[in-house]
Amino acid sequence: MFKSIKKKIFTKKIYYLEADYIWGRPEKLLQWRSKIKDYSITLGAGIHMIDLVMWMLKSRPLYVQAFGNNLATKKTAFSKKSFALYVFQFPNNVLVKVTSNAGSIYKHFHELKIFEKNRTLVHSYSGSYLFKKKNKETFFNKINNNYPDKENRKKLIQNFIDSLLNKKTKEIISFKEQIDLMTVCFASDKSLILGKKIKISYL
Repeated sequence: MFKSIKKKIFTKKIYYLEADYIWGRPEKLLQWRSKIKDYSITLGAGIHMIDLVMWMLKSRPLYVQAFGNNLATKKTAFSKKSFALYVFQFPNNVLVKVTSNAGSIYKHFHELKIFEKNRTLVHSYSGSYLFKKKNKETFFNKINNNYPDKENRKKLIQNFIDSLLNKKTKEIISFKEQIDLMTVCFASDKSLILGKKIKISYL
């Protein structure tokens, strides 16, 4: 489904993008995640949306400013932040807002809004749509998709394992892309802890 959306976007016309990881299963935070000293919702949730955004934009963010709270899980066994919001600045001043919403009462969902100069693509719980304007009127077309695609979701991890076992295996996600993604996530957590804007330094 996200491949289908990626084919429809014009990266040079994007000025703002929203990507929300809506956990929808807060009870899971009270299991093994609550027992890990350095558990991070950035690495446990937000990373999926950050990865998706970087893949769609074919670009890496320059700066990040993060905010978070634990209001949804206060007075529970999960003492860390259960909600975080990250604002990323990409090249050409493209802005991206990502959230890790682990305390939500909602269906587990990856929500996406891509704002271009003359169009907007939306993937929400009610469906996926492409909004356009014509003769001062806004109209939309539904984007047919297969979401969630449970049949193929194991392909990425299997490809990663195969590439470790056999160097001739073509990687779906390169090692550099993985390192860059982790770098962005570590910078995001640093911003969350320090409460300030962080410049992301890549290897």
